Amino acid sequence: MRTEGSGPRLGRDRYGTKESPDRMHLKDLAKKYIGDTFIWRYLTIAKFHARRLKGALIPRIPKRFLYRLLQKSDFYGEEYFDKPKNPLEVSGYGEAYEGFEEFKQVAELSRELFDPHNVLDVGCAKGFLVGALRSQGMEAWGIDISDYAVRTAPEDIKNWLKVGNCTSMDFPGGSFDLMVVLETLEHIPPTDIEKTIRELRRVGSRWLWASTPSMGENRFGPDGIAEGKIKDSYLGLYRENVIDLAPFKHLILDLNGVPIHGHLTIASYAWWTAAFNRWGFMRRGDMERKVNEELENARQGIWNCTIFEKAASPPGARPENSRLDMPFTEIAAGVWEAEAVHLPAGVHRVDLELAVENVREGGEPSRRALHCESMSTGGDGVNASLLLNMHEVQRAARKGRVDARLVCAACEDTGVRFRISCAPALRVRPLPVASIRLHQAL
Repeated sequence: MRTEGSGPRLGRDRYGTKESPDRMHLKDLAKKYIGDTFIWRYLTIAKFHARRLKGALIPRIPKRFLYRLLQKSDFYGEEYFDKPKNPLEVSGYGEAYEGFEEFKQVAELSRELFDPHNVLDVGCAKGFLVGALRSQGMEAWGIDISDYAVRTAPEDIKNWLKVGNCTSMDFPGGSFDLMVVLETLEHIPPTDIEKTIRELRRVGSRWLWASTPSMGENRFGPDGIAEGKIKDSYLGLYRENVIDLAPFKHLILDLNGVPIHGHLTIASYAWWTAAFNRWGFMRRGDMERKVNEELENARQGIWNCTIFEKAASPPGARPENSRLDMPFTEIAAGVWEAEAVHLPAGVHRVDLELAVENVREGGEPSRRALHCESMSTGGDGVNASLLLNMHEVQRAARKGRVDARLVCAACEDTGVRFRISCAPALRVRPLPVASIRLHQAL
Protein backbone atom coordinates (compact mmCIF):
# COMPACT_ATOMS: atom_id res chain seq x y z
CA MET A 1 0.00 0.00 0.00
CA ARG A 2 1.05 3.58 -0.57
CA THR A 3 -0.12 6.47 2.99
CA GLU A 4 2.32 10.75 5.20
CA GLY A 5 5.58 12.31 6.01
CA SER A 6 7.07 14.58 8.56
CA GLY A 7 9.91 16.97 9.04
CA PRO A 8 13.40 16.37 10.27
CA ARG A 9 12.04 16.07 13.81
CA LEU A 10 10.91 12.55 12.89
CA GLY A 11 14.36 11.02 13.13
CA ARG A 12 15.31 7.42 12.87
CA ASP A 13 15.54 7.09 16.63
CA ARG A 14 11.77 7.46 16.84
CA TYR A 15 10.31 6.06 13.64
CA GLY A 16 13.18 4.54 11.68
CA THR A 17 14.28 1.74 13.97
CA LYS A 18 16.92 -0.51 12.47
CA GLU A 19 16.14 -4.02 11.36
CA SER A 20 16.84 -6.90 13.69
CA PRO A 21 19.52 -9.39 12.58
CA ASP A 22 18.43 -11.88 9.92
CA ARG A 23 16.73 -14.92 11.36
CA MET A 24 15.56 -18.07 9.67
CA HIS A 25 11.75 -18.27 9.79
CA LEU A 26 9.93 -21.40 10.94
CA LYS A 27 8.83 -22.09 7.36
CA ASP A 28 12.43 -21.99 6.13
CA LEU A 29 13.57 -24.32 8.92
CA ALA A 30 10.81 -26.79 8.11
CA LYS A 31 11.65 -26.72 4.42
CA LYS A 32 15.33 -27.28 5.19
CA TYR A 33 14.76 -30.41 7.29
CA ILE A 34 11.58 -32.01 5.93
CA GLY A 35 11.38 -30.61 2.39
CA ASP A 36 10.66 -33.12 -0.42
CA THR A 37 9.19 -35.58 2.07
CA PHE A 38 5.68 -36.96 2.50
CA ILE A 39 5.16 -34.75 5.56
CA TRP A 40 6.10 -31.62 3.60
CA ARG A 41 3.73 -32.50 0.74
CA TYR A 42 0.93 -33.23 3.22
CA LEU A 43 1.44 -29.85 4.97
CA THR A 44 1.47 -28.04 1.60
CA ILE A 45 -1.84 -29.64 0.56
CA ALA A 46 -3.35 -28.89 3.98
CA LYS A 47 -2.27 -25.25 3.72
CA PHE A 48 -3.90 -24.96 0.26
CA HIS A 49 -7.25 -26.31 1.50
CA ALA A 50 -7.10 -24.15 4.62
CA ARG A 51 -6.70 -21.08 2.40
CA ARG A 52 -9.63 -22.15 0.25
CA LEU A 53 -11.80 -22.54 3.34
CA LYS A 54 -10.63 -19.17 4.64
CA GLY A 55 -11.36 -17.62 1.24
CA ALA A 56 -14.90 -18.98 1.35
CA LEU A 57 -15.55 -17.72 4.88
CA ILE A 58 -13.99 -14.24 4.86
CA PRO A 59 -16.50 -12.64 2.43
CA ARG A 60 -19.25 -13.70 4.85
CA ILE A 61 -17.72 -11.56 7.59
CA PRO A 62 -19.60 -8.25 7.96
CA LYS A 63 -17.81 -5.70 5.77
CA ARG A 64 -17.02 -3.34 8.61
CA PHE A 65 -14.97 -6.05 10.35
CA LEU A 66 -13.24 -7.07 7.13
CA TYR A 67 -12.39 -3.45 6.36
CA ARG A 68 -10.92 -3.07 9.84
CA LEU A 69 -8.81 -6.20 9.32
CA LEU A 70 -7.35 -4.84 6.09
CA GLN A 71 -6.52 -1.44 7.61
CA LYS A 72 -3.96 -2.92 9.97
CA SER A 73 -0.23 -2.62 9.46
CA ASP A 74 0.20 -6.41 9.61
CA PHE A 75 -1.60 -6.90 6.29
CA TYR A 76 1.06 -4.82 4.53
CA GLY A 77 4.10 -6.76 5.67
CA GLU A 78 6.94 -8.73 4.13
CA GLU A 79 4.65 -11.03 2.17
CA TYR A 80 2.91 -8.02 0.63
CA PHE A 81 6.00 -6.05 -0.41
CA ASP A 82 8.85 -8.48 -0.87
CA LYS A 83 7.53 -11.92 -1.82
CA PRO A 84 7.22 -12.89 -5.52
CA LYS A 85 4.09 -11.41 -7.07
CA ASN A 86 1.15 -13.81 -7.42
CA PRO A 87 -1.96 -11.76 -6.59
CA LEU A 88 -4.53 -14.54 -6.91
CA GLU A 89 -2.64 -16.63 -4.34
CA VAL A 90 -1.79 -13.81 -1.96
CA SER A 91 -2.20 -10.06 -2.28
CA GLY A 92 0.93 -8.03 -2.81
CA TYR A 93 3.25 -6.25 -5.21
CA GLY A 94 6.49 -8.15 -4.60
CA GLU A 95 9.54 -7.13 -6.58
CA ALA A 96 7.38 -5.18 -9.05
CA TYR A 97 7.04 -2.35 -6.52
CA GLU A 98 10.57 -0.97 -6.92
CA GLY A 99 9.91 1.15 -10.02
CA PHE A 100 12.68 3.69 -9.58
CA GLU A 101 12.37 5.08 -13.12
CA GLU A 102 8.63 5.74 -12.69
CA PHE A 103 9.23 7.59 -9.42
CA LYS A 104 11.95 9.68 -11.04
CA GLN A 105 9.47 10.71 -13.77
CA VAL A 106 6.86 11.61 -11.15
CA ALA A 107 9.39 13.77 -9.29
CA GLU A 108 10.46 15.60 -12.46
CA LEU A 109 6.84 16.24 -13.48
CA SER A 110 5.95 17.42 -9.97
CA ARG A 111 8.67 20.05 -10.11
CA GLU A 112 7.71 21.09 -13.67
CA LEU A 113 3.93 21.31 -13.19
CA PHE A 114 3.52 22.42 -9.57
CA ASP A 115 6.90 23.87 -8.49
CA PRO A 116 6.20 22.88 -4.85
CA HIS A 117 8.38 23.54 -1.84
CA ASN A 118 6.84 21.01 0.57
CA VAL A 119 5.53 17.66 -0.70
CA LEU A 120 3.83 14.83 1.17
CA ASP A 121 3.74 11.32 -0.32
CA VAL A 122 0.63 9.73 1.15
CA GLY A 123 1.07 5.96 1.03
CA CYS A 124 4.82 6.15 0.57
CA ALA A 125 5.64 2.46 1.26
CA LYS A 126 9.47 2.26 1.32
CA GLY A 127 9.86 5.88 0.33
CA PHE A 128 11.31 5.54 -3.17
CA LEU A 129 9.25 8.51 -4.41
CA VAL A 130 10.28 10.56 -1.36
CA GLY A 131 13.90 9.94 -2.31
CA ALA A 132 13.25 10.94 -5.93
CA LEU A 133 11.46 14.14 -4.88
CA ARG A 134 14.23 15.14 -2.51
CA SER A 135 16.84 14.52 -5.21
CA GLN A 136 14.96 17.14 -7.29
CA GLY A 137 15.36 19.73 -4.53
CA MET A 138 11.91 19.45 -2.92
CA GLU A 139 11.28 19.11 0.82
CA ALA A 140 9.50 15.74 0.70
CA TRP A 141 8.22 13.44 3.42
CA GLY A 142 6.17 10.25 3.42
CA ILE A 143 3.64 8.41 5.54
CA ASP A 144 2.45 4.81 5.28
CA ILE A 145 0.31 2.50 7.35
CA SER A 146 2.90 -0.29 7.02
CA ASP A 147 5.42 -0.47 9.84
CA TYR A 148 7.32 -3.10 7.81
CA ALA A 149 7.66 -0.84 4.76
CA VAL A 150 8.99 2.11 6.76
CA ARG A 151 11.29 -0.09 8.85
CA THR A 152 12.87 -1.71 5.76
CA ALA A 153 13.17 1.49 3.73
CA PRO A 154 16.64 2.51 2.43
CA GLU A 155 18.77 4.07 5.15
CA ASP A 156 19.16 7.38 3.31
CA ILE A 157 15.37 7.81 3.08
CA LYS A 158 14.17 6.35 6.36
CA ASN A 159 14.56 9.59 8.33
CA TRP A 160 11.87 11.23 6.21
CA LEU A 161 9.21 8.52 6.61
CA LYS A 162 6.59 8.04 9.25
CA VAL A 163 4.13 5.27 10.15
CA GLY A 164 0.60 6.62 10.24
CA ASN A 165 -2.93 6.51 8.88
CA CYS A 166 -4.06 8.87 6.13
CA THR A 167 -7.46 9.40 7.77
CA SER A 168 -5.77 11.18 10.68
CA MET A 169 -2.41 12.78 9.96
CA ASP A 170 -0.34 14.55 12.58
CA PHE A 171 0.41 17.74 10.63
CA PRO A 172 -0.76 21.33 10.93
CA GLY A 173 -3.30 22.53 8.40
CA GLY A 174 -1.96 23.64 5.01
CA SER A 175 1.50 22.14 5.57
CA PHE A 176 2.11 20.90 2.01
CA ASP A 177 1.97 22.61 -1.39
CA LEU A 178 1.56 19.24 -3.11
CA MET A 179 0.00 15.98 -1.90
CA VAL A 180 0.98 12.93 -3.96
CA VAL A 181 -1.38 9.97 -3.44
CA LEU A 182 -0.24 7.24 -5.84
CA GLU A 183 -1.99 3.84 -5.76
CA THR A 184 -3.29 4.44 -2.24
CA LEU A 185 -6.96 5.47 -2.15
CA GLU A 186 -8.17 2.11 -3.46
CA HIS A 187 -6.86 0.51 -0.24
CA ILE A 188 -9.24 2.60 1.87
CA PRO A 189 -12.79 1.29 2.49
CA PRO A 190 -15.58 3.23 0.74
CA THR A 191 -16.89 4.17 4.17
CA ASP A 192 -13.62 6.03 4.96
CA ILE A 193 -13.03 7.78 1.63
CA GLU A 194 -14.82 10.97 2.68
CA LYS A 195 -12.85 11.14 5.95
CA THR A 196 -9.61 10.68 3.99
CA ILE A 197 -10.36 13.42 1.47
CA ARG A 198 -11.36 15.78 4.25
CA GLU A 199 -7.98 15.13 5.90
CA LEU A 200 -6.13 15.62 2.61
CA ARG A 201 -7.87 18.98 2.25
CA ARG A 202 -6.87 19.99 5.77
CA VAL A 203 -3.18 19.09 5.40
CA GLY A 204 -2.70 20.29 1.80
CA SER A 205 -2.59 23.92 0.75
CA ARG A 206 -3.20 23.65 -3.01
CA TRP A 207 -2.35 20.70 -5.30
CA LEU A 208 -3.23 17.00 -5.09
CA TRP A 209 -2.03 14.37 -7.56
CA ALA A 210 -3.72 10.98 -7.25
CA SER A 211 -3.48 7.77 -9.22
CA THR A 212 -6.20 5.26 -8.46
CA PRO A 213 -7.35 2.17 -10.42
CA SER A 214 -10.49 3.51 -12.10
CA MET A 215 -13.21 2.39 -14.47
CA GLY A 216 -15.22 4.05 -17.18
CA GLU A 217 -14.91 7.17 -19.30
CA ASN A 218 -12.10 9.66 -18.74
CA ARG A 219 -12.49 12.88 -20.69
CA PHE A 220 -8.89 13.96 -20.04
CA GLY A 221 -6.95 10.80 -20.89
CA PRO A 222 -7.15 7.03 -21.38
CA ASP A 223 -10.39 5.45 -20.20
CA GLY A 224 -10.38 3.09 -17.23
CA ILE A 225 -11.24 -0.60 -17.47
CA ALA A 226 -13.08 -3.06 -15.24
CA GLU A 227 -11.05 -6.09 -16.37
CA GLY A 228 -8.65 -7.31 -13.69
CA LYS A 229 -10.71 -5.61 -10.98
CA ILE A 230 -14.19 -7.10 -11.40
CA LYS A 231 -15.10 -10.79 -11.48
CA ASP A 232 -15.62 -12.16 -15.00
CA SER A 233 -19.21 -13.13 -14.17
CA TYR A 234 -20.07 -9.42 -13.63
CA LEU A 235 -18.12 -7.84 -16.50
CA GLY A 236 -21.10 -7.99 -18.86
CA LEU A 237 -23.07 -5.91 -16.38
CA TYR A 238 -20.34 -3.26 -16.35
CA ARG A 239 -20.26 -3.10 -20.14
CA GLU A 240 -24.03 -2.64 -20.39
CA ASN A 241 -24.48 -0.24 -17.47
CA VAL A 242 -22.36 2.46 -15.87
CA ILE A 243 -21.69 1.32 -12.30
CA ASP A 244 -19.72 3.95 -10.45
CA LEU A 245 -18.84 2.09 -7.24
CA ALA A 246 -18.29 -1.67 -7.40
CA PRO A 247 -20.06 -3.61 -4.61
CA PHE A 248 -17.79 -5.88 -2.59
CA LYS A 249 -19.33 -9.01 -4.09
CA HIS A 250 -18.18 -7.89 -7.58
CA LEU A 251 -14.48 -7.63 -6.64
CA ILE A 252 -11.90 -10.26 -7.57
CA LEU A 253 -10.65 -12.03 -4.43
CA ASP A 254 -7.42 -13.87 -3.78
CA LEU A 255 -7.23 -17.38 -2.35
CA ASN A 256 -7.65 -15.95 1.17
CA GLY A 257 -10.93 -14.25 0.27
CA VAL A 258 -9.37 -10.77 0.29
CA PRO A 259 -9.70 -8.33 -2.67
CA ILE A 260 -6.50 -8.60 -4.71
CA HIS A 261 -3.76 -6.24 -3.49
CA GLY A 262 -6.17 -5.14 -0.74
CA HIS A 263 -8.08 -2.96 -3.22
CA LEU A 264 -11.33 -2.21 -1.40
CA THR A 265 -12.67 0.76 -3.37
CA ILE A 266 -12.97 0.24 -7.12
CA ALA A 267 -14.85 3.10 -8.73
CA SER A 268 -15.24 5.14 -11.90
CA TYR A 269 -13.43 8.34 -12.81
CA ALA A 270 -16.73 10.17 -12.30
CA TRP A 271 -17.14 8.72 -8.78
CA TRP A 272 -13.67 9.83 -7.68
CA THR A 273 -14.27 13.28 -9.20
CA ALA A 274 -17.53 13.64 -7.29
CA ALA A 275 -15.86 12.53 -4.04
CA PHE A 276 -13.20 15.26 -4.31
CA ASN A 277 -15.64 17.91 -5.57
CA ARG A 278 -17.74 17.42 -2.42
CA TRP A 279 -14.77 18.66 -0.37
CA GLY A 280 -13.96 21.74 -2.42
CA PHE A 281 -11.44 20.30 -4.90
CA MET A 282 -11.62 21.27 -8.58
CA ARG A 283 -10.46 18.63 -11.06
CA ARG A 284 -7.84 20.12 -13.39
CA GLY A 285 -8.14 18.43 -16.77
CA ASP A 286 -5.52 20.68 -18.36
CA MET A 287 -2.88 19.41 -15.91
CA GLU A 288 -4.02 15.81 -16.37
CA ARG A 289 -3.52 16.01 -20.12
CA LYS A 290 0.11 16.97 -19.56
CA VAL A 291 0.62 14.08 -17.14
CA ASN A 292 -1.03 11.63 -19.53
CA GLU A 293 1.23 12.82 -22.34
CA GLU A 294 4.54 12.83 -20.45
CA LEU A 295 4.31 10.07 -17.82
CA GLU A 296 4.71 6.66 -19.42
CA ASN A 297 2.65 4.74 -16.84
CA ALA A 298 -0.22 7.21 -17.30
CA ARG A 299 0.04 7.19 -21.10
CA GLN A 300 -0.25 3.39 -21.12
CA GLY A 301 -3.19 3.42 -18.70
CA ILE A 302 -1.23 1.58 -15.98
CA TRP A 303 -1.76 4.51 -13.62
CA ASN A 304 -5.13 6.29 -13.78
CA CYS A 305 -4.10 9.82 -12.80
CA THR A 306 -6.26 12.72 -11.64
CA ILE A 307 -5.12 16.21 -10.60
CA PHE A 308 -7.10 18.35 -8.16
CA GLU A 309 -6.70 21.94 -6.99
CA LYS A 310 -8.03 23.04 -3.62
CA ALA A 311 -10.50 25.92 -3.79
CA ALA A 312 -10.83 28.22 -0.80
CA SER A 313 -13.23 31.03 -0.03
CA PRO A 314 -11.68 34.49 0.48
CA PRO A 315 -10.74 35.31 4.09
CA GLY A 316 -13.65 36.88 5.93
CA ALA A 317 -16.20 35.90 3.25
CA ARG A 318 -19.67 35.28 4.65
CA PRO A 319 -22.18 32.79 3.22
CA GLU A 320 -24.59 34.61 0.95
CA ASN A 321 -27.80 33.03 -0.32
CA SER A 322 -29.20 33.89 -3.73
CA ARG A 323 -31.64 32.43 -6.22
CA LEU A 324 -30.70 32.33 -9.85
CA ASP A 325 -32.73 31.78 -13.00
CA MET A 326 -30.94 28.93 -14.72
CA PRO A 327 -33.23 27.44 -17.39
CA PHE A 328 -32.10 24.10 -18.79
CA THR A 329 -32.38 23.03 -22.41
CA GLU A 330 -32.55 19.38 -23.44
CA ILE A 331 -29.64 19.04 -25.89
CA ALA A 332 -29.98 15.26 -26.35
CA ALA A 333 -32.18 12.45 -25.05
CA GLY A 334 -31.88 12.60 -21.28
CA VAL A 335 -29.19 15.33 -21.32
CA TRP A 336 -29.98 18.85 -20.06
CA GLU A 337 -27.69 21.87 -20.07
CA ALA A 338 -27.96 25.42 -18.72
CA GLU A 339 -26.41 28.68 -19.85
CA ALA A 340 -23.04 29.58 -18.34
CA VAL A 341 -23.07 31.11 -14.85
CA HIS A 342 -20.31 33.29 -13.40
CA LEU A 343 -19.04 32.35 -9.94
CA PRO A 344 -16.46 34.22 -7.84
CA ALA A 345 -13.50 32.35 -6.39
CA GLY A 346 -14.47 30.16 -3.44
CA VAL A 347 -16.46 27.11 -2.44
CA HIS A 348 -20.18 27.33 -3.14
CA ARG A 349 -23.25 25.22 -2.54
CA VAL A 350 -25.70 24.85 -5.41
CA ASP A 351 -29.18 23.33 -4.95
CA LEU A 352 -31.03 22.07 -8.01
CA GLU A 353 -34.52 20.61 -8.01
CA LEU A 354 -35.45 17.98 -10.57
CA ALA A 355 -39.02 16.91 -11.30
CA VAL A 356 -39.20 13.13 -11.82
CA GLU A 357 -41.57 12.03 -14.56
CA ASN A 358 -40.78 8.33 -14.82
CA VAL A 359 -38.71 5.68 -13.04
CA ARG A 360 -38.84 2.14 -14.38
CA GLU A 361 -38.39 -0.58 -11.78
CA GLY A 362 -36.03 -3.55 -12.08
CA GLY A 363 -32.47 -3.96 -13.24
CA GLU A 364 -29.24 -3.50 -11.33
CA PRO A 365 -29.88 -1.04 -8.44
CA SER A 366 -26.21 0.07 -8.32
CA ARG A 367 -26.12 1.31 -11.94
CA ARG A 368 -25.88 5.05 -12.54
CA ALA A 369 -29.21 6.83 -12.90
CA LEU A 370 -28.37 10.53 -12.60
CA HIS A 371 -25.24 12.63 -13.10
CA CYS A 372 -25.23 16.35 -12.29
CA GLU A 373 -22.02 18.30 -12.87
CA SER A 374 -20.61 21.71 -13.64
CA MET A 375 -17.68 22.23 -16.00
CA SER A 376 -15.61 25.35 -16.53
CA THR A 377 -16.65 27.08 -19.73
CA GLY A 378 -13.26 26.23 -21.26
CA GLY A 379 -13.92 22.54 -20.66
CA ASP A 380 -10.69 21.97 -18.72
CA GLY A 381 -12.05 21.68 -15.21
CA VAL A 382 -14.80 19.89 -13.27
CA ASN A 383 -16.06 22.17 -10.51
CA ALA A 384 -18.96 20.13 -9.12
CA SER A 385 -20.31 16.63 -9.54
CA LEU A 386 -23.09 14.52 -8.07
CA LEU A 387 -23.87 10.87 -8.88
CA LEU A 388 -26.97 8.94 -7.88
CA ASN A 389 -27.58 5.26 -8.61
CA MET A 390 -30.94 3.77 -9.48
CA HIS A 391 -31.69 2.69 -5.91
CA GLU A 392 -31.05 6.22 -4.59
CA VAL A 393 -33.18 7.86 -7.28
CA GLN A 394 -36.06 5.43 -6.80
CA ARG A 395 -36.06 6.20 -3.10
CA ALA A 396 -35.98 9.98 -3.68
CA ALA A 397 -38.58 9.85 -6.46
CA ARG A 398 -41.35 8.74 -4.11
CA LYS A 399 -41.99 12.40 -3.39
CA GLY A 400 -42.03 13.26 -7.11
CA ARG A 401 -38.72 15.14 -7.20
CA VAL A 402 -35.01 14.76 -6.64
CA ASP A 403 -33.10 17.43 -4.73
CA ALA A 404 -29.57 17.67 -6.07
CA ARG A 405 -27.09 19.46 -3.81
CA LEU A 406 -23.65 20.13 -5.27
CA VAL A 407 -20.51 21.67 -3.81
CA CYS A 408 -18.96 23.84 -6.53
CA ALA A 409 -15.23 24.59 -6.27
CA ALA A 410 -14.01 27.70 -8.07
CA CYS A 411 -10.26 28.30 -7.69
CA GLU A 412 -10.64 31.73 -9.32
CA ASP A 413 -13.43 33.86 -10.73
CA THR A 414 -14.78 31.67 -13.48
CA GLY A 415 -17.72 30.78 -15.69
CA VAL A 416 -19.28 27.34 -15.22
CA ARG A 417 -21.91 25.41 -17.13
CA PHE A 418 -24.24 22.92 -15.41
CA ARG A 419 -25.27 19.69 -17.12
CA ILE A 420 -27.64 16.92 -16.05
CA SER A 421 -27.63 13.43 -17.59
CA CYS A 422 -30.07 10.65 -16.74
CA ALA A 423 -30.32 6.97 -17.61
CA PRO A 424 -32.90 5.76 -20.18
CA ALA A 425 -34.94 4.18 -17.37
CA LEU A 426 -35.32 7.59 -15.75
CA ARG A 427 -37.10 10.69 -17.03
CA VAL A 428 -36.44 13.95 -15.21
CA ARG A 429 -37.11 17.62 -15.90
CA PRO A 430 -34.83 20.19 -14.22
CA LEU A 431 -36.69 23.14 -12.79
CA PRO A 432 -35.32 26.50 -13.98
CA VAL A 433 -34.45 28.04 -10.61
CA ALA A 434 -31.33 27.17 -8.65
CA SER A 435 -30.42 28.23 -5.13
CA ILE A 436 -26.74 29.14 -4.70
CA ARG A 437 -24.96 29.80 -1.43
CA LEU A 438 -21.76 31.66 -2.18
CA HIS A 439 -18.60 31.09 -0.15
CA GLN A 440 -19.62 28.01 1.75
CA ALA A 441 -17.36 27.06 4.66
CA LEU A 442 -16.09 23.46 4.66
